[in-house]
Amino acid sequence: MDIQRLYPCELINRSLIQPEHINTHGMNQISGVGSLLHLQYLGLRDTGITNLPKGLENLNYLQTLDLKQTSIIHLPSTVVRLRRLMHLYIEPSVVLPPGIGNMESLQLLSSVGVSSCANFTKELGSLTELRILHISLDGTLHESHKNPLVDSLCNLKKIQELHIDSTGISNEFIVDLAWFPQYLKSFLGSVPRLPRWMSPLLSDLTTLVITLNMIRQEDLQSLGGLLFLQFLCLTIDSAEERIIISTDQGKFHYLSEFHFHNDKMGLIFAQGSMQNLKTLEVTFRVRERKDAYGDFDLGLENLSSVKHVIARIHCTGSTVCEVEEGNRFESQPSKA
Repeated sequence: MDIQRLYPCELINRSLIQPEHINTHGMNQISGVGSLLHLQYLGLRDTGITNLPKGLENLNYLQTLDLKQTSIIHLPSTVVRLRRLMHLYIEPSVVLPPGIGNMESLQLLSSVGVSSCANFTKELGSLTELRILHISLDGTLHESHKNPLVDSLCNLKKIQELHIDSTGISNEFIVDLAWFPQYLKSFLGSVPRLPRWMSPLLSDLTTLVITLNMIRQEDLQSLGGLLFLQFLCLTIDSAEERIIISTDQGKFHYLSEFHFHNDKMGLIFAQGSMQNLKTLEVTFRVRERKDAYGDFDLGLENLSSVKHVIARIHCTGSTVCEVEEGNRFESQPSKA
């Protein structure tokens, strides 16, 4: 496919190319891009190409390269010559070349399958301008790569958004990271327990989406201390005790949306809690909730500002009476 034939000259003289809805059946290459020397944005998302355009290393002014939802498997070594590249979007299955740490202008990198890029764990620490990082970990991550990954993460002083997607691996090493990401605004990840570095000192953190093996009452104290947290999504495998959210368990002053997913729904809102909450979403199983606590009272009436409640109730293994009782949860009164 020749980009110069596909698009009129007045377009290819500009600094942005983003082909949309291109039928790439039988094609694996886009030609003509390497001659667009002033190109700043190249979006090949959802085109299905298998190879990067030839001459890509000539695009000295390229700032954004979007390769999401393509069939590219390996990035060629020529990519590391794009020293002005600031935003790189790839699939976790893509293997990065050695030398990725030399791309010192990178501010966004999404999403890297760390397990398939052994060199990346060490080179990541050289990308000190990174603001947004999405990485994927799985059970094939070698133990010897964990410490270099930790060292690299601790070196990312400007990081603002960190997403860690993980399957089949213990992320205990993330919990105990000896770092303080003071500019962190958003964190998404799955960890055994609340990270010790997630403290009230993270004054910029506004969005937290986290899956925990377990949660304790004192964890709510820590979360409530995140002064400017606005969006909180907790998915909990188990809870040692029933969790009570009250004014004593952190203030949650600016929290406007709260999602809580736990089979037993071991949660209850005390009077005066989460006073600025507007949206609440909960997910639980009727059978587990009934066996654990005997009722479906979450104290919704104590959420004085809530406007929207979304309940995702799973009824497998429950009796008709229990399901009817669980459904009445949705009609619990609120003062809003």
